[in-house]
Amino acid sequence: ILKDYQLFLNILKLKLNELMKNSSKNNFSSKNSKQNKRNSNSDFHSKNKNSSKINKDFWKNPSKESNNNQYRIVQIDFLRSLLLELSGGDLIWAYTGRFGSTVKGYGTGAGTVNKPLSIDVDYQGNLYYTQEGDYFPVHMISPNLSGDFAVYTSGFQPDMDDIMNPAWFLKAVDIAVDNNRNSYIVDQQNSDITVFNFNGSFFKKAGYINETTKVMSHPVAVTVDNKGVVYICDSEDGAIYRFKLSNSLDEDLNPEE
Repeated sequence: ILKDYQLFLNILKLKLNELMKNSSKNNFSSKNSKQNKRNSNSDFHSKNKNSSKINKDFWKNPSKESNNNQYRIVQIDFLRSLLLELSGGDLIWAYTGRFGSTVKGYGTGAGTVNKPLSIDVDYQGNLYYTQEGDYFPVHMISPNLSGDFAVYTSGFQPDMDDIMNPAWFLKAVDIAVDNNRNSYIVDQQNSDITVFNFNGSFFKKAGYINETTKVMSHPVAVTVDNKGVVYICDSEDGAIYRFKLSNSLDEDLNPEE
């Protein structure tokens, strides 16, 4: 019995020693695994941090090529997303704006986009916009709807239409188009409005009391209502100027009292 008991103890010791060795190996492997995981996480966070820094640097100082790609006119489609019931019981739809397509992309020729500043549309769907990039401050593009989707081409041409002549403007910051497709372009540095008729021919300069005295100081925006009344916002004067628009191109645009 004693011999059997002694043999049992020896076998038990061997088993315990074997378990302890395995446990030691597992702990070592686990520590290495944890360390590797920490190193991996550290590398991951370090990479993400560097990536985040790169992204921030990119947005602060985008390359010329990537920045040019952002100069475009896009179409935003508004889709019904939620039906709301007002307190009075009326039901109205809420809409979500989603990217539709790029209407016109970057370029320096007629009907392309380069540092755009403003945009307006006439009743025919023609788009008018001003920009500060090369080479033409004012553009108009017309849609061709004969295909599966609209293709926009330049409605005005350099050396043919007055509105494409850069000499008319110092800084064309905004444009508005009336029901007769006359264009009203605010020149911030000239502190005036240049008016062109529907075919891009020069009509007259507006915003002057006389030949030398200007009404506005620092115009920044323009709009025109359905009656042809023109409104100009002046940021320096802190004022909105309202101009009478005659129905005849033979009459002047005069500031309304």
